[in-house]
Amino acid sequence: MRPYFFASVIIVLSSAVAPASQAQRVTVDRQGRVAFADATRGRIWRLDPSGGLSSFHVGPHLSVLVAVGDWLDVLAYQIPDQMRWIWRRVLPDGRITEVNRPTPIPMTGKGLVAADSLGNLYFLSLTELLRLAPDASVRVWVRPVSTSSASAGAFGPDGSLYVLDSNSVVRMTRGEPAGSMTAVAGTLAPGVADGAGTAARFDQPMGVAVDSAANLYVADYGNRSLRKISPTGTVTTLLHAPAGFAPTAVAVHGDAVYLLEESIRVSPNPGRQRPIFPLVADLVGTPRLLRVEAGGKTTTLVVVRGWVSIGLTAALVIGGLLLLARRLRRAR
Repeated sequence: MRPYFFASVIIVLSSAVAPASQAQRVTVDRQGRVAFADATRGRIWRLDPSGGLSSFHVGPHLSVLVAVGDWLDVLAYQIPDQMRWIWRRVLPDGRITEVNRPTPIPMTGKGLVAADSLGNLYFLSLTELLRLAPDASVRVWVRPVSTSSASAGAFGPDGSLYVLDSNSVVRMTRGEPAGSMTAVAGTLAPGVADGAGTAARFDQPMGVAVDSAANLYVADYGNRSLRKISPTGTVTTLLHAPAGFAPTAVAVHGDAVYLLEESIRVSPNPGRQRPIFPLVADLVGTPRLLRVEAGGKTTTLVVVRGWVSIGLTAALVIGGLLLLARRLRRAR
């Protein structure tokens, strides 16, 4: 167990401080509890509406976190046997169980892009979007599809699946006989620009969510911003992250948008950032969970710090300074 796990939890009004890092997924259950996955350390953190924060250790290699009723389903792949998936469930009382269900991965898959509240998993093959049901049956959901580097996806109120593909957003709709795929906004090329459809530009989007009115919200990591796409395809920028932070995931519940941010360091390549080291993350406080309300008001709900790690670092620095001062005195 790493030092930052022995950290204190401080709750002040609607804010909380707790140990975690590099949140990869965020979801909201029907009671309004916001949960996010700490993929690096194999933990789930859940914030209830009163500000109470709880933590669950579910194991490494987290891939999908989805709220199903009052519990959380967590999907992780097993290393080195990457053809085996582990499905764990966090119950309302905090107990963790392993769901006994077959989860084979389609051999031609590009990757897992989404999971729904019924336990279906959605994979992209080279030419198809495949749905893997809890009984292990595989069905073509959309054909044909043509994606470059598809990642996260989210379902809209009409059942369409919105998928991040490189620096664009596409819509996949089931139909007979095979459904359709259409462009929504952005292109494969990175950039930064608001506008309609392909006139808009994104840079490394990492998360997408859809509200009940079919508005899309995109965590635009490379541009360090939260973007909104209207049902007609018009892209606007809702907020910019402060220097040193970038959004990594987004969720919607009612009129509120929940945004996860993590600390970054600027890469020598223009427009590219990379995660910072865990120790620095402990010092600056990352990741952070924000709530963005309909009127634009933004509230920081959770700031993550590793207090023991910070204390050890401070002790080492002070000890080093004392040792240096002692040697300087001897040299005189």
